[in-house]
Amino acid sequence: MIPVEVGWAATVQWMAGDTFCRVFAFFRIFGHYLSSFILVCISIDRYFAVVHPLSLNAADRRGKIMLTFAWFLAFSCSLPQVVIFHVENHPFHTFYVQCVTFNFFPSMHHEMIYNLFCLVMLYVAPLSIIITFYGAIVLTIFQKSRLSADDTTIRRSSLGYLGRARARTIKMTVSIVLAFFVCWTPYVVISLWFCFDRSAAELLDEKVKRGLFIFACFNSCVNPIVYGIFNFCKKKQPVADQ
Repeated sequence: MIPVEVGWAATVQWMAGDTFCRVFAFFRIFGHYLSSFILVCISIDRYFAVVHPLSLNAADRRGKIMLTFAWFLAFSCSLPQVVIFHVENHPFHTFYVQCVTFNFFPSMHHEMIYNLFCLVMLYVAPLSIIITFYGAIVLTIFQKSRLSADDTTIRRSSLGYLGRARARTIKMTVSIVLAFFVCWTPYVVISLWFCFDRSAAELLDEKVKRGLFIFACFNSCVNPIVYGIFNFCKKKQPVADQ
């Protein structure tokens, strides 16, 4: 997606034809849908691993089902882009061609409903589900840690390990949710502004709009770094704690 975005910005107008306009419009949003839905799958997988550890035998099957559903849902949500986007010539300067949604929606209200649907599926619903499942994970960790602390038969070294594991899980959880929120919220706010007050939002510099869109794309780059930091960059534990 990014190379085409760069080429489109360099040429200003769309020069790849109507078919590729529709295909690019599909993949332009497909990656974002899939990224959000995969984050939801990871949060649900972590929830079952922590809250229902006895169901680990079904983890592989459950993971495949969730990933298949995530890809299918991302494909379904992106499919309207193929119909909505098309190539239009400028009404006065006919040599100027652009890949737009112009002249498709019957009214501004129809376009607003579609844009709100995209924002809900991209941001509101995934963020709500992620917060719900990770919140349940953190709550379960606190409850298990409290029960372990009350058990006088457990070793002190084990308590220390549980404390470190709990802190690491909570930090990773907060980092994932915060990264999703920070990367996507500015773009969502601008999009909502554009939906409800287009005349004022159009005064915003186009570079700012594109910058916020690219910043939202960074979320897909941040997540692997967060998981890597908390899962592969752990300090070596002292021998006494092992």
